[in-house]
Amino acid sequence: MQEIAFKYFEGRATEEELDQLLEWLRKKENRIVFDKFRLVWQSSLERDYFPDGGTKSWNRLQAQLWQKSFKKWQSTKKIDLFFRYAAIFFFVLAIGSLTWYFIHRPVEVPETFTTIAADKGHVSKVQLPDGSKVWINSGSEISYNNLFASSHRNLKIKGEAYFEVAKNENIPMIIDCGKVNVKVTGTRFNINSYNWEKDIEVVLEEGSVELTDITDNNILYKLNPGSRLLFSKKECKISVFDVNTTKYTS
Repeated sequence: MQEIAFKYFEGRATEEELDQLLEWLRKKENRIVFDKFRLVWQSSLERDYFPDGGTKSWNRLQAQLWQKSFKKWQSTKKIDLFFRYAAIFFFVLAIGSLTWYFIHRPVEVPETFTTIAADKGHVSKVQLPDGSKVWINSGSEISYNNLFASSHRNLKIKGEAYFEVAKNENIPMIIDCGKVNVKVTGTRFNINSYNWEKDIEVVLEEGSVELTDITDNNILYKLNPGSRLLFSKKECKISVFDVNTTKYTS
């Protein structure tokens, strides 16, 4: 490095050599060695090496060269710092994005089912997670999954049951009867949907219910209180009668 320093003092250093020198001067201890190189070089010159006033001119030249080189070194250092800070910024940003993703990513909850059945000769009363009450007749059952009342109120019935459905217009209860669905938001009614019966029976005591297609959810019939609906499984035919609901719901 001494040779390059001497060439620098004499103004003969190439751009590549200047870059090497500036890189070397980044360390404080090297700048002390550099000053020693300068003293050695100056002492090696003859007294009359510089003409009158030449020493001052040379010092001015060296100061200018050093200032120019130092500015270049500062610029290089700033660029390095910029890229270093940019790398840190993007690293922190990436960590933050990954953290947000793992915190907010949807968690897949495994689907589980709850089935409630009534033994032969007994009626089982149950309160569902949404507050609805169901009286399940002998030999019948209802089932629903673990998302019931949180994102939906879908359940399936096999047999007969009487429902007092808690009102929730945003999340209607949809009861799968096998061939059709019964859709309600809050009401009292009885469903008879035994597998061996030729008809599905719905008797509405209070409120309103809709009989919907199980495939496309189209409304097949809207039942009013005091009505009994029969849906023929074989013919897919609907029959409606005015009745005394006490006979079917008590």
